[in-house]
Amino acid sequence: MEICSEVDFQDLEVNMFKVMLLMKLTTEGAKLCKEWPEMIETAISLGEQLGIKATAFYVGGAKYDYIEIGEMADLMAGELLRRYVMSGGYMEAYVVPLYEKDEFNKLIAAI
Repeated sequence: MEICSEVDFQDLEVNMFKVMLLMKLTTEGAKLCKEWPEMIETAISLGEQLGIKATAFYVGGAKYDYIEIGEMADLMAGELLRRYVMSGGYMEAYVVPLYEKDEFNKLIAAI
């Protein structure tokens, strides 16, 4: 099965990637509640150094404890931030690319 063999990707406009970073405290991380504000600020600061512009940050209480919405020019920066956040063993983290409806429609039309 041939996939996208005749697709012209020149018509696709690539701008800043919009992403959602989902973070869930581990059992060990949940024990450090007094340190959470500092941990959050450290992660946001590192993200800025990597070129990630946080546009919104939320504290949740269901499946994910923290949700950051942001923009970045390179998904590698998001992956680096994700791995940094997880490296202490206090959080699990996931980077989810986000698409606006018209962007998604262009993506589907290119298939």
